[in-house]
Amino acid sequence: MRDPEIRVRLWACAAAGMTGDASARDPLIAALSDSEHLVRYRAAEGLGALEDPALHPGRAPDPIVVRALEDYVRTSAWYEQSYAIRALRR
Repeated sequence: MRDPEIRVRLWACAAAGMTGDASARDPLIAALSDSEHLVRYRAAEGLGALEDPALHPGRAPDPIVVRALEDYVRTSAWYEQSYAIRALRR
């Protein structure tokens, strides 16, 4: 998720959340600080997918992910906040 090409970072964030792999957590959290707003909200979506019980049954919410999304809601623009709020609702 550190590729110089924005499209690569966008797809990496989306794919990382769908994998359910806990090792995707830290890179997705780091992507919440990307210089491109599109990557930031795709990272929020990815974190939501990582925590989605429909995609990963039996997984308890990760408090580090929850805190990162809550912090993102407090510090981002309104249109980015909506993605983090949707992720937190899962």
